[in-house]
Amino acid sequence: MAQLQRAVELDPGNAAARRALASAHNAAGNPEAALTALDPGAVDFDDRAGILADAAAIHEAQGDSGKAEDVLERAVSIAPEDGPLR
Repeated sequence: MAQLQRAVELDPGNAAARRALASAHNAAGNPEAALTALDPGAVDFDDRAGILADAAAIHEAQGDSGKAEDVLERAVSIAPEDGPLR
């Protein structure tokens, strides 16, 4: 996980590194750190929908369906043609 954290530190706009770090945090039982890694404001606009979709999945897994729905709606508003978001 330290290598992923370093990758994000070196390139904060790297959406793939952020998503991988979030996945590692979530797998380690730390969903709050995962959500912190999934900062949509840190990545290019084109990458935000995927970041938000990952965050929605974490919220859903935590049992916060309302928050998950809100975040997923933001993702869909960014990428309305993205089939997996629907």
